Amino acid sequence: MGIEIMESEDGTLTLYNNSLGEGYHSKHGALAETHHIFIENGLKKVLPLGYNPLNILEVGYGTALNCLATAHHLSQIKESSDLRYRVNYFAIESTPIDEKVLLSLNHTQLFTPKFKPSAQKIYSAPWNSESLIEREFRLTPLEGDILALPKEIERTLLEREFHLIYFDPFSPKVSPQLWSVQLFRFIFNRMAERALLVTYSSKGEVRRAMERVGLKVERVAGPKGKREITVATKGSFNL
Repeated sequence: MGIEIMESEDGTLTLYNNSLGEGYHSKHGALAETHHIFIENGLKKVLPLGYNPLNILEVGYGTALNCLATAHHLSQIKESSDLRYRVNYFAIESTPIDEKVLLSLNHTQLFTPKFKPSAQKIYSAPWNSESLIEREFRLTPLEGDILALPKEIERTLLEREFHLIYFDPFSPKVSPQLWSVQLFRFIFNRMAERALLVTYSSKGEVRRAMERVGLKVERVAGPKGKREITVATKGSFNL
C-alpha cells in the first residue's frame, strides 16, 4: 500500500498513503480534526437524542483515531456524571492497517492514562467480530469494500439502524466511487428515522449526492485549514 508516518501541525502523528497521494488526517492536526468534525459536530449532537444503545457506523476506519476519540469522550462523561451511554460501534475498512503500525503513531498517549487499556483493546480487536472494549462500548470492525461487501458483512449492517455515521474515506478526488449516490442511498436506508451523518468534505457534488437520496445537508465551520465540513441529517433534527 506504500504508507509512511507523518507529523501533523499539532504534533500528532498520522499516515500518508503514497499510492493515493493523501494523508489519513489533516496536515494541520490529526487529533484536532477528529475532535472538531466527528466529536463536536457528530457525537455531541446525537447524544441528546437519548438513543440507548447508540449505533455508530464509520466508513473508513483508517487509524482508528475516530473510534479512540469516541470511546474516550464517552468514558470521560461516565467519570464525571451519572450518564451511561451504551454504544455499538461498527467500522468498515477495505485495507486494514497492521496493529504495529497503528501503535507506532502513539495515539494512546493523546488520551488519559486510565483509558490506555481500552485503547489497546481497540487496536487488538479482531476483524469481523464483536469485541467488548468497555462495559458500555462494543466494537465491530468489518473488513471489506463497502460497495461490494461479502454477504455475511452486509447482513450485519442490514440487521441494524444507525443513529450516527462517521463518513471518513479517502477524498472524492482519489476515491470518487465512495462518494456516489449509490453509496449514500445504501447508507440512508441504514440510518434510523432521526440520524446524522458527518464528513470532512463539503464539495458541491458530495452535497448534491446526499440531497438526492433524501438527506438534509448543511455546511458548518471546519477545523483549522478547512473552511467548511458537511453535516447531513435524516428526519426531524435540530442542529
